[in-house]
Formats: sequence, C-alpha cells, structure tokens
Amino acid sequence: MTEEIDRFAGLRPKATGLSKEELLEVLEAFYQDPILCARELLPHWFPLKMPWVHRGIVALIRENPDFLLSFGKEQWRDEDAEWTIEDLKKIESHFVHNGEKLFDITWLDGVPTAINIAVSDKTVIVLPRGFSKTTLFKFDIIFDILYQNPECRVQLFLSETGPHAAAQVNDIRMELQFNEKIIELYGKQAPERQEPQKWTDEEFETLSGMYLISRGRGGQVRGLNRASTRPGKVLFDDLEDEESVATEEQRKKAKRWFMGALERVGKHIGRTVFRGLGTILHYESLIMSIKLDPKWMVLEFGAIDNDGEALWSTAMSLEKIEEVKLSYAARGELSVFYREVMSKMVAAEDMKFRPDMIVHKNFERKDFLAVSLAMDPAISKAKKASLCAFAVTGITPNGHIVVLEAHGKQGMTPREQIDEYFRLHFLWDVTHHGIESIGYQQALIHLMQEEMFRRAKQFGVKAYFEIKGIVHQSDEAKYKRIEGTLQPRYASGYVSHQKVFAEYETALQDWPQSKADIPDAVAMAVTLLDEFAGLAGDDETEGEGFAGEFEDAVGDFRHAP
Repeated sequence: MTEEIDRFAGLRPKATGLSKEELLEVLEAFYQDPILCARELLPHWFPLKMPWVHRGIVALIRENPDFLLSFGKEQWRDEDAEWTIEDLKKIESHFVHNGEKLFDITWLDGVPTAINIAVSDKTVIVLPRGFSKTTLFKFDIIFDILYQNPECRVQLFLSETGPHAAAQVNDIRMELQFNEKIIELYGKQAPERQEPQKWTDEEFETLSGMYLISRGRGGQVRGLNRASTRPGKVLFDDLEDEESVATEEQRKKAKRWFMGALERVGKHIGRTVFRGLGTILHYESLIMSIKLDPKWMVLEFGAIDNDGEALWSTAMSLEKIEEVKLSYAARGELSVFYREVMSKMVAAEDMKFRPDMIVHKNFERKDFLAVSLAMDPAISKAKKASLCAFAVTGITPNGHIVVLEAHGKQGMTPREQIDEYFRLHFLWDVTHHGIESIGYQQALIHLMQEEMFRRAKQFGVKAYFEIKGIVHQSDEAKYKRIEGTLQPRYASGYVSHQKVFAEYETALQDWPQSKADIPDAVAMAVTLLDEFAGLAGDDETEGEGFAGEFEDAVGDFRHAP
C-alpha cells in the first residue's frame, strides 16, 4: 500500500497546496490510524470520541490493531478527549470468542508494546440499535475506496431492503462526491454526467475503478461481478427486520437465500471477507443460526458491558438503559428489551414470571379480609446498594392476593423509612406487619416501637401494632422464598396488581437477574397473610428467632390506651 500512497502524493501536491512529502505524510498517517482518518475526514459522522468498542470493531474488520497503541490527547469536532491504556484494557477483556481473547496484547511493566489480533473471513458483530454500527461500516467502505484496496475492488453492501441499502450507499456516494477534504487529499472520485461510470444509489464506480453495489435481503447476487471481478468484501447490516422474522416460513426463506446465494457470492480464486452487523430479533433469526456455524465468528455486545458499565454512555447511559427497560417491562415486552438492547435472547416461555401472569385489577379496602405491610430495610447510598423496599398486600375472602403497594428507594434515612412505614399503615388500615430483622433492621424495629408511643398522642390505639420480625438465613433462602411464595401464585392466577408497579414488574420479568429487594418485600407481605389462605409455596424460610422475642416485647402495644 505504500506504493499507492506515494502515487497519490505525487499526483496531488498542486491541488492540496502541500508538498509531495507533506501530503505523503498525511496520507500515511491516515492509513496507519483509521481513527485519525475518520476524525479528520468525517467529523460530522464522528463528532465525539470514538468509544473503545467501536475502535475494537474497526481494528477487527480492518485486521489491523496497531493504531490502538496511539495513546494520548485527541481533538474531536465537539470535544477534546483522550485515548488511554484503560480504554485498551476494555477491548482486551471484552472482545472474546469461544473463551479466547481476540486481542493478544504484550505488556511490559504495565505498558502495552504490541498487539496481535485473531481475525476471521466471516465475522458478525451484534450491537443494540442506535449504536452507530452502520456508520462504522460506511467508513470502512470509504477507507477501502480511498486507498484503492485491490482486494476490495468490488464491494457489496446489503440491508433488509433494497431502498434501505441504497440509502446507505447514497451517504457514501455523497461524501466521495462533495466532501472537500476527501477531494483535496485523494482526488476526484465521482464521474461527470457524460462519463461512462455508473453513479447511482444502487451502484457506483469511482474514477479510480472501485465499485460499490447495494442489494436488499433476497436480492439477486448470484454470479455478481464487475470488470470480471467478484466481490472481495461483502458487508451486511441488519439483514432482518420484524416482518422477516414474524413467521417460520419467512425465517427459513431468509436462511435459504443467505446460505444458497449470499455466502457463495465471493471470488472463485482469492479471498472474500464477509462482515456483518445486526441486532437480535428472534431466537430462530438468521444471526442466531449463524452463531451455530463454526465458520463464523459472532461477537455480541449489549448496552451494558461485562463490568456493569454502559457500553457507550454517550448513546445510552445506565440511567437511560434502566428507563428503557422499565418502559418495555410496563408494556409486557421485556424479552424485546433483552434482544434489541442487551443482545440477549430471553424467550417469554423461559421466564418464571411471564408478562401474561401480571394482571391489573382495582379493589377497595373493604374487599379484603386482611392487609399486610412488609419492609426490607436498607440505608446505603452506594450506586449498587440494595433498595429499602415496601410492599402492601391484601387478601380477599376467596384467597385472591392483591399487591396494593410495591416500591423501593435507595439511601433512605431511618426517619424516612419509619415515616413511609407509618404512611402505608394508615393508608391501607394494615392488619399484619413485618420487617426483615437482621443487624440494623433489628434496631429499626425498636425505633418503630418508640414511634408508636409518639404517634399514639394523635392516632390513639391505631398507632399501636404488632410487628413480626422476619429473618433470612441466607441470600439463597431469600431467593427460594421469592420463587416459592410468588411464582406458584402468579402462575395459578391468584395474584393481581392494584396498579402498574413498573419497577416491581420489571424485576419479576427479569427474575432472577434483577434485584431481589422489592420482590422480597412482596413475598414477605404475602407470607404474613398465610393464616387466611394456604396458597403459598414453600415458605420454610420464614423467620424465627428474633421474631418471637420481639413479639413478646411489643405484644402489649395493641392494648395500650
């Protein structure tokens, strides 16, 4: 490629105002560092620091990781940033296929000195929607065209429909035709109207003899060639959409076309590389079938990486991800969230709490034989700390359980927890009370006892109630109680919700990956009503020990004046 760069430099000095040596230096720098090239030639496509996951993808599809060692300050259009060793470590630990790291980095005293990369002729990257994956492919195509990569003289770009693929090709065509920096450095690419080269959204040929052809899924690709040359690079981006995966026949049709036509479109002699991008849409989708083929290397990235951090916080922060998750869950589409945002396949039938199990019905307090209130206390304000969770449940004469309240909050002070507990007690005229009682929680029950005396001046005997201390023997016991108490009742249709409890309902559908705090509070509230209906599962984890001791201490509160 050095010869080609030298030839460009020899042709361009008058047009650029740079000497041959200066132009050669620029072209060589861009060739050696594609990120620098993208930042300088296409700042409107890449206005902010390119995240580590995108750089790893560029290195993988260009089969050159050396530029990843260029650490330091970077000036992007809309921000000044820095590429760091910590960023590189993210690539090292997250680009893994079949348990093997794709980026083999040589370290010397904590400093990376060399990188080897494992590549495949057939690679697919799975990313959430909205993560600029298409932009990376368009840049890769432009890069090969500008440097006249002889292996990629003919490139084929595919998407779910012909018009969609053509729209992406049009973006590339417009840059080659009108981007002043590209024209200045690499020369004119677009033919004039009277010149023979084709120049359309469906297909174009540059003045240097580089071809780009677009097709939609199912399009004619057999025997495709230009200038007696078959495609040396085939790029496909989101070949499937919701309609194409809707029925078994459509899914089979897409797979037959992919295997029977597209995979055979390459060169008879020489190398053809296949690069794919996609989002998981169905457990029998094309991407899921490709994953089973050992000839293909498939890498999957969700919106949250393996370290629990946002994959690309600029596109979707952790807060935004949680907001989107709650929105999907509220509409009973959490499995869609996992497919399209987290790049995970979670079928509804595999959920312990399916969306159809969650029913909403409205009741009044007079409809219940008894109402229970449970709290799972917590005081830490740390980001990943437990919630202080509250749950109120009522039971009807026929044994139907209604979740009346289910919510939680991080970092509540003891005063805030006590105030909320009493608020719910009076709001629902609660008859049965419980609080998890381990360590700090035990002390909280004693604070509740003092609060009863203070509130008795205003509310009289209604301010006094017996609290059952509930002890968890272990986290495993907590999970068993949640599944044993709640899942059979939801599955049998014996539970409904007074209203939509987005956070709680998300936790149910996400179980057991979700936080247990709110489900645990609901499970505790349900077990407090067991004397009225024996509908719960295995409740052997219900606490003893401190519970009996505390009941003796506060038993007389119910009879206080």
